[in-house]
Amino acid sequence: MKNMTLFRPLILLLAIVSFVSCDNEPLEGEFEATIPSNPNNSSNYTFKALIDGEEFIADGALAITLINGELVQTSISGTSIDGTSISVAYIDNTTGTFELSDPSEGDGYAMYSILNGQEAPYSTMPSNSTGSLEVTDYDEDGLLVSGTFSFQAEREVELEDGSTEIEIVSITEGEFEDVPLTISQ
Repeated sequence: MKNMTLFRPLILLLAIVSFVSCDNEPLEGEFEATIPSNPNNSSNYTFKALIDGEEFIADGALAITLINGELVQTSISGTSIDGTSISVAYIDNTTGTFELSDPSEGDGYAMYSILNGQEAPYSTMPSNSTGSLEVTDYDEDGLLVSGTFSFQAEREVELEDGSTEIEIVSITEGEFEDVPLTISQ
């Protein structure tokens, strides 16, 4: 008990010094970014398409190539502020023309979704949906990708009576240019 009585003034003194010495001084000097930036990545990219004839222009776009041993997949996505998103993916990391259908039957697949909605996305994975993707530039050094795409996708919707209906969406005149690319191994 006697020891606690001796430490109280010391603790009080340390607390007062701590509060008095705290000052909201501005930081000076130059600081390095904690996330390395790629000077070749362009913020002047384009990702656009027509969704059932209506213009879609993405507010953000990115491309990611995942390499896991023999498996390679590249996904290119564009999303608008309202949550509308288009993604195309293919089983490669090069230029060329790729079929968008069920990945087990073709070269890749595509999806259209409204991210802030409760409904399932439209996809080319059902066997009746198809499309094409042409990657015209896959720049591993500059980390940029460009190309065109179009596809018809579908989703199954449950109706009030318990039956289901297939809804179809057409994505045409799709174009992406200088979309920043990340390669993950």
